[in-house]
Amino acid sequence: MTGRSRVTRIVDDFQQRAAGRGRVFEDVELAIAKHARRAAFFYKWLTEKRLDVPDRTGGTYVELMELVQIDHTQSDLVVVDERWRKPIGRPWITLAIDIASRCVVGVYIAMERPSAATVALLLTRVALPKAPWLASC
Repeated sequence: MTGRSRVTRIVDDFQQRAAGRGRVFEDVELAIAKHARRAAFFYKWLTEKRLDVPDRTGGTYVELMELVQIDHTQSDLVVVDERWRKPIGRPWITLAIDIASRCVVGVYIAMERPSAATVALLLTRVALPKAPWLASC
């Protein structure tokens, strides 16, 4: 089982459970190709349709990443100490959302209250490639 990707193991496990219930699912490669085709279609649709989102002045935001809104909210979850199980606090979530596509383009989670430093760290996550961050998850 070593050498197989985590995704392949998850899909295989899912297929085995589904087979036990009398269901059959498609091959992993076919599923990945289908989703890649859908993602390509969605990207083409976004760039051709050029979503018209009205702004406050009566104009519209039509380009992707033309306007990004940043918002902070405090989580409803309480972080606890691993060893002593004492509550540490509730983390703050800072999101950057593209207005035209309505996609989250960056997220920053921290224990300290939102500030200019929090926004600066979020903007670095928006601007820099996300591949190294995703690989660490």
